[in-house]
Amino acid sequence: MVTVENVNKHFPESEETIKGHMNHQRQGVRSTKNKEFVEIDTSKEVGKKKRDVYTKIVDLWDDKETIYTDQTGAFPVTAQSGARYVMVMVTIDANTILVTPMKNISNQELRNAYLDLLKRAKATGLNVKKHVLDNECSDEMKELIKQECKLELVPPYCHRRNIAEAAIKNFKKHFISILAGVDPAFPLKLWDKLLPQAELTLNLLRQSNSTPTVSAHAHLFGNFDFNRMPLAPLGCGVQIHEDTNKRRNLAPHSVDGYYIGTSPEHYRAHRIFVKGTNAERVAETVFFQTQVSHQSNSNPCRQSGTSCKGTVQCTK
Repeated sequence: MVTVENVNKHFPESEETIKGHMNHQRQGVRSTKNKEFVEIDTSKEVGKKKRDVYTKIVDLWDDKETIYTDQTGAFPVTAQSGARYVMVMVTIDANTILVTPMKNISNQELRNAYLDLLKRAKATGLNVKKHVLDNECSDEMKELIKQECKLELVPPYCHRRNIAEAAIKNFKKHFISILAGVDPAFPLKLWDKLLPQAELTLNLLRQSNSTPTVSAHAHLFGNFDFNRMPLAPLGCGVQIHEDTNKRRNLAPHSVDGYYIGTSPEHYRAHRIFVKGTNAERVAETVFFQTQVSHQSNSNPCRQSGTSCKGTVQCTK
């Protein structure tokens, strides 16, 4: 049911999307100068036939098996794990964006992040032959990259040649929209916990370069099974069921937490950050709570959300 017509017809006016994707109005779109148009006499061309053929070949395989990497700026809040930066990798053939957190931009952190992303890319069968990055790179990183594949640096002061720069912009827009929609009490120190599902949803929205009929995620990792790994709004408040052998007599049947992503290693399970224990837990029975506020002159009402079995607060 996800078609262009249905999306345009039922496109939600989301404040979170605007907060992450709004850009400044471009200048010079509509010129205020009067232009004089010269009408060309085409009466002499009527009936003439030309047999000229114009062709253009676009080779999508020039950058096949090529990756681009770059790092984002420091996140305003230091994560609980100590992470403050994100390394972004782009695979040209699949158009997939891969991300991993970093504590700092030291050589050791850059090395660990690069090897982690490279390992994930190679695990899908991708044979990386060339790596393109900015010329602001240490000798240690250059030697490490040369051991894996061919190294290529973009010209000095020409960062736009690094495709990862555009990928960072797209990822930041997507991630800002996610952070704008989390629960108001969601601790931002858990932002790095949201990266795996943020990367997943971003690549599900992107299309492959060499196979435009499939998503960037499907090209690299195969079709995503929504039934096995159901997705929910990141950062929303949840109630998770507490087993009888873990709770006391007459104690509440659930504990408070925040949804931080689906669990790829379990069937229909979710990764939850539990408030009471300040730790992550995998839970199967989860009650999702989302809050949506609409300004109106009517009295507030309480509805039950059907898609995520949660509660929706709305003012109609």
